[in-house]
Amino acid sequence: MLYLDRMEAPWPLRLDLKPGHVLVYCSASGKLLLAMQTREQRSVIVRALKLERLTPNTITDPELLDAELDRTARKRVAIDNEEFVVGRLRGHARDGWTQATNASRL
Repeated sequence: MLYLDRMEAPWPLRLDLKPGHVLVYCSASGKLLLAMQTREQRSVIVRALKLERLTPNTITDPELLDAELDRTARKRVAIDNEEFVVGRLRGHARDGWTQATNASRL
């Protein structure tokens, strides 16, 4: 997934993430976008990904990732449970068909 721009948050604690690529399988925004695909599309994408472990919590098993994406699609909320960066919990929620909102905790 490619971020073209980032908006600076006013919070006292934050990560300095520059525009660029973020892995879809271990970020809340990426998992939300994957979960919005049909199950068949999702399965093809997940099987094509090289699931590398970035933290102890990174999901690297395609079947476990499919199950996580099923939960995400059902609940309409994606969680990055320290899967991308240790010490960072992040969530994105789907509102309707087009909007996604996010929340973070360091």
